[in-house]
Amino acid sequence: MTSKISLDSVPLVDNHCHIGMYEQRYGNAFRTVRQLQEQYAQGGIEASLPMGDWREYSKALHGNKADRLREMDGRHGLRRLTDRTVQMFESTIFSRALEIGCTELHGEWADAELLAQAVIGSRREGLAPFYKRSLALGGFRIALVDTPYLDRALWPEEGFKWIARLDPFFYPFGPGAIAGRGTAIKAGHHARFTAELKKVLGEQGLKAIPGDLADYVAVAERALDSYLERGAVAFKVVSAYVRSLEFLPVSEREAARVFGDLSRGKRGESKLLEDYMAYRLLRWAAEREVPVQVHTGMGVPEPGMDFQQSNPLKLESVLMDESLNTLQLVLLHGAYPFCSEAGALTWLYGNVHLDFSWIVYIHHHFLIDRLSEWLEMLPAHKLLFGTDTGLPEMHLGASRLGRRALEAALSRGVEDGLWNPVQAFRLGERVCYRNACDLYGLSAG
Repeated sequence: MTSKISLDSVPLVDNHCHIGMYEQRYGNAFRTVRQLQEQYAQGGIEASLPMGDWREYSKALHGNKADRLREMDGRHGLRRLTDRTVQMFESTIFSRALEIGCTELHGEWADAELLAQAVIGSRREGLAPFYKRSLALGGFRIALVDTPYLDRALWPEEGFKWIARLDPFFYPFGPGAIAGRGTAIKAGHHARFTAELKKVLGEQGLKAIPGDLADYVAVAERALDSYLERGAVAFKVVSAYVRSLEFLPVSEREAARVFGDLSRGKRGESKLLEDYMAYRLLRWAAEREVPVQVHTGMGVPEPGMDFQQSNPLKLESVLMDESLNTLQLVLLHGAYPFCSEAGALTWLYGNVHLDFSWIVYIHHHFLIDRLSEWLEMLPAHKLLFGTDTGLPEMHLGASRLGRRALEAALSRGVEDGLWNPVQAFRLGERVCYRNACDLYGLSAG
């Protein structure tokens, strides 16, 4: 009888999460369990309202306009729609991950009122101490945090590593017109890009975008240098939420022409400038040997992404560029639903890596099958553990389910004679933390 592989003693490095992103101030404005559940109900609401009313609702929701929300609830029964969608999600692994985290951290799940009280009470000492406790329970030694700003007074350097974004520099003149379903998602990302770029300009003593491309590129590269000085260990591209991952080569001359046209308000060719800036900054990262994570595949729980544009195969023009062959790229989220495509790219290109963040609390048996696929075909250093979470309860639940899925895939391989138990355990160690430590130059202790 083959013994089951156990990874309980193995520490974790979270390749991708959003600790701190949802707090406006320390101990205030945190996202509760109920708020996270309601976020995942937004798709049901969007599909139940006329599009104009949905946009009005989304604007009121993100603007915290309580009076407007109450008025719309009276017209459309928004509370009823939200409650029903949340209830329908109770059968999902997403809900199961929350249940695991809440039960372990609060000793409560079934009674919503008691749970809400426990959630608030747990954060009275501050969200950061509570988050650190949940990470310790989950076995995390290090979390790589994708957030515009990481307050080191709350999140110490030894346990929390910053991932900064390249995207704000791709869109200096904004997105232009946004149409169709999902405009709130696209507009929200562009608003964050614009805000971050404005902050960068202010830090460099500038009140506006420079007048020519060369000066603008210098602004971007100085900002990225400062991010490294502040401790960033990698960068991220999240543009799949707003455009295609197909970045094509553009000459500096052509990009300068488009930059000038856009600065004068002439729209229509912004993709050329986006593509140029993406290549320019990816080469910057390659020269400095800094890894870059890329959002691939699905993400948000409501309409807002064109899935075919987030297919990792769209990155082949970047991957075929000889000047980028040493750039270490990490495909996030297993690129679901393009998991096999992501695996094939990771197998083919020596500088490509793959994590399974987000999938850990969306699928379980599917993840076990995909882990089996990836572990069987990929070199041992290619696969990374991740959660893509921004809530302590979900972080703990995702760690439990992710570890369980990895154990199941490794145990299946031992049973089928693919690895012996020692090999399987060592492979599990690589996925849980060693690969991330090697890639980002970290030590998990």
